[in-house]
Amino acid sequence: MYDLQPIWPWKIATFRRLMRNLPSWDVVWIARPRHYLMLPLIAEARRIGTPVLVDMDDWLLERPDSFDALQWVGTRASRETMRAAMLGATAVTASTATIAERSTALGARAIVVANAVDCRQFVRRPRGDDDGTLTIAFCGTIAHRDDVPLIAPALARLLREREGRIHVVTVACPIPELQGLPGYTHHDFVPATDYPRFLSDLRIDIGLAPLYDTSFNRARSDIKYLEYAATGAATIASAILPYQDSVRPDRGMLVADNTPETWECAIRALVDDPASRRQLADSAYSWVRRERSIEATAHTWLDIFDQFAVPRTNARTMKTAGRSQRAAGGIGHILEHAILRQGAYYGLSLPPLMLKKALSRGQTHAGSARIDKQALTSNAQPSLDM
Repeated sequence: MYDLQPIWPWKIATFRRLMRNLPSWDVVWIARPRHYLMLPLIAEARRIGTPVLVDMDDWLLERPDSFDALQWVGTRASRETMRAAMLGATAVTASTATIAERSTALGARAIVVANAVDCRQFVRRPRGDDDGTLTIAFCGTIAHRDDVPLIAPALARLLREREGRIHVVTVACPIPELQGLPGYTHHDFVPATDYPRFLSDLRIDIGLAPLYDTSFNRARSDIKYLEYAATGAATIASAILPYQDSVRPDRGMLVADNTPETWECAIRALVDDPASRRQLADSAYSWVRRERSIEATAHTWLDIFDQFAVPRTNARTMKTAGRSQRAAGGIGHILEHAILRQGAYYGLSLPPLMLKKALSRGQTHAGSARIDKQALTSNAQPSLDM
């Protein structure tokens, strides 16, 4: 059975209940542990022998290099809380090798678990070419504000030159240079739970993923590419670390020089070549479903939970009467942050897939298999990835 229970840890009664329930969980899994109450929770879990995994999908121990996105990275106190949580945890699960390397340098044990998308929610809608309008999208939070200059000049010129034939859409991070131009639409906010459907409904032809080569950006993941690809868009991305491995020439376009001029050349090339655009989109769509969907990668999370839960499960099975029927390596309870990487749409789908894979391995008994997901969050509303 799978159960999602939103929890706000700063409520005293809730926090006491969390502490009481710790002995019943096999793994405590917390993402972005900014709230100081996470520290006594982690300390108590470790004291009683419950493994604690801290998940990091951005390098939140430093500010974005130019834009001080305090709403994402937080205060100095919250950054120090995350640092202490990482060092106090059994291990850190990291979305990129860069985050894992930096975590290891701090003294934490780190395991890379690459991001993935739910291809049952991010879907490819039929493109209607009858009106001849091409849709170009740039999606990202306001933390991407400093990356906008890479694409703004090209998009402004295209909207002026090809009025009625180009539609530019931005989500969360606006492009001031495009304000007031015909064909430009900006969406300030989309709830995380609505985002997959929203992005799919845009029917994007070209998705843009510009990033300046900075310390903060080098720790980012390729999630934007995965989301664009899963909805059937061709992607143009900066040729920096997050995209170098996944955006190959047969399934996307990398901008090597990463200047406004080279970005304009890349965008115009793809706008003017519908055959290449379709080929790149089709190839990326097939690849993301095959290699980077949560359906294809759920076993990675299951392996990690098995790795940490097995020793304690075995010990508890020997000591606790009436629980010997549970197979070694079975996943009992998972305490997870509500904002699991890309948002609630990812967290809702992963545990049932893990359970399915566990059952297929014969690790849990069909009659007694149970995965409970408790959501521990310091945010009332799930938010999009940076």
